Amino acid sequence: MTLNYALVHTEFADFVYQTAGKVVRHLDLGGLVPATDLQNVWATAFLALWVTWFQPVVLRLSFWRCVTWICLPLILVLPLPFFEPEGWVLGAYTFAAMAVPGVALVSSRRPWWVIFPAAACDVAIFWLGHFESEGCWAAGKIAYGAILLWGTHRIDRGKTPDHLSDG
Repeated sequence: MTLNYALVHTEFADFVYQTAGKVVRHLDLGGLVPATDLQNVWATAFLALWVTWFQPVVLRLSFWRCVTWICLPLILVLPLPFFEPEGWVLGAYTFAAMAVPGVALVSSRRPWWVIFPAAACDVAIFWLGHFESEGCWAAGKIAYGAILLWGTHRIDRGKTPDHLSDG
């Protein structure tokens, strides 16, 4: 199982993987990096961006927090095609990749730690489909987003909290 399928097993993932292969063959890096590894990394990075770009926007994070939200998980996700974990190791990596964007929530949304139950719920639902079911993947993403959207609130800068106001 490649990481593409761990992220999202759809016809779109297959298309992205095949397109990444065409790009790798077109570049012809002369064997500096094995073509299949480069193909996996590019497809994985694109799919990760595709499934996460809207999350920080919906949470109304600043530009740099959006960049953090999208890029931090890639640090964990990009090495995966080189050793293709399965079972609980894949679950642990998926949890870490879903929880690490929580760094972007610190001092922007409260309570920031809600990212951990959201990530656990997402991985648990995805695990029910053995990391391959499109329905379980979608249900996990919906639960993840709902928990973060309704479980946290934006910290408004410059607004006096109700308990400190005169009126």
